[in-house]
Amino acid sequence: MKKLSKIFFLTLISCLCANAQVSIEKALEDAKINDIIKTNDSAFLLVRIISGLEANISFERNVNIMRHQARIIKDLTKRLENETEDAKKEALRIKIRQEEDRFQANNQLMVNGYGFSVTRQYRPVYIKTVVSELLSDKEMSELKNDDGQDLNILKIFNKDGKNYHQLYEVNGIKENEELQTFLRAKLARKQDLEDLRNKLAATTDPQQQLDLIEKIKTAEQAFKQSDVSINERYKVPPNKSASIDAELTKLFLVLTPEELIKIEAQKTLEAQKK
Repeated sequence: MKKLSKIFFLTLISCLCANAQVSIEKALEDAKINDIIKTNDSAFLLVRIISGLEANISFERNVNIMRHQARIIKDLTKRLENETEDAKKEALRIKIRQEEDRFQANNQLMVNGYGFSVTRQYRPVYIKTVVSELLSDKEMSELKNDDGQDLNILKIFNKDGKNYHQLYEVNGIKENEELQTFLRAKLARKQDLEDLRNKLAATTDPQQQLDLIEKIKTAEQAFKQSDVSINERYKVPPNKSASIDAELTKLFLVLTPEELIKIEAQKTLEAQKK
């Protein structure tokens, strides 16, 4: 099975040097499907513009499903490597084949729907993002927030069975990259916390356990502070859970040098025919 590409690890704009960012932002905003953006010895082909909150949430949900399936296959493969009984080995092989078939079928759906394949690398460019607050059942039934202010029903949406109310729009590439910086820092702190918890679960040394417990407390505080910083920056009320969802995204495929040569040659040929 091919490795699932980490399409949200870095946005395209974050891969650029500071001097190039100002001049490239307009090109990214103006880019149309099949346009190529070149920078820093790399080339990116715009393969999809995902427009609308629902469409972006659906795309992110589908990518997360693929990631979850990839983890299942990885875990099953590891279990197979460690298994010694022939009968259990065969059962695991059958299960892995079934999961791989599901994975490849879903990958084809992603190719058809978004021009996205797990075998390739992508860079998203976020043009518009919405920051929302999670609504309680009471707020939803009364259509008023905890402060008694009326909620705008046009800004209420449902995601994964929960209701949210849009509070703040982040518009423009530069502003969205600042938001992504916040989110990457939060993700890094979450990963640090998970790593520490895994180490604690794996050790039996009393002193190491004490040290790790203290480190976990510090990491938990840092992780909570990430939420506080995001809420303060994007006007989410204190003690409210925030949801951050893209509303307009441009998905760029990272081209190989060979692909770039082929595409440009084809465009030149088509221009000569006109």
